[in-house]
Amino acid sequence: MRLNTLTEIRHKAIHLLSLREHSRKELQQKLLLRDYAFLDVLQVLDEFVKKDLQSDERFAEAYTRSRRLKGYGPERIQMELQQRGVAEELIRTSIDEQDESWHEAAVRVYQKKFGENEPKTFQEKVKRQQFMRYRGFKEVLSLEEWQLREVELGIEAADSGKFASQEEVDQVFKKWLTK
Repeated sequence: MRLNTLTEIRHKAIHLLSLREHSRKELQQKLLLRDYAFLDVLQVLDEFVKKDLQSDERFAEAYTRSRRLKGYGPERIQMELQQRGVAEELIRTSIDEQDESWHEAAVRVYQKKFGENEPKTFQEKVKRQQFMRYRGFKEVLSLEEWQLREVELGIEAADSGKFASQEEVDQVFKKWLTK
């Protein structure tokens, strides 16, 4: 009977892995929910790791890429991978090896959600910061995108020889000092 159980566990594990990558912890939890014996599940998982059918490294890379494309940042992804039982070293590696910088990803998420408009009130600014923290971009954005855009416009104007009049300078100071 035990041989049939091991075969059944292998088939179920292969089915789950054919749907998407799973961490070892996820796969173990799903198999144990089906009332398979704990030691049998561990034996099959060890076998799968040895044969490279299950890999936490592969899972972490795929998961990080997927969550990043959905607009989540490094802090959120790190927390989710920890919950799925992935080792810290694998988490750091998968987060560090992304093609796009995390700052670029944060800017993309920010612009998609809020556009080019700057926040009009302090409450709106706080709400935007909370959204970015929720998405996992707590440490990535030191300056908000709308502030960076103001600096870029100033640099473009200076490079082209267009300098602000005293009235324009006063308006800018008034705008930023009243917030």
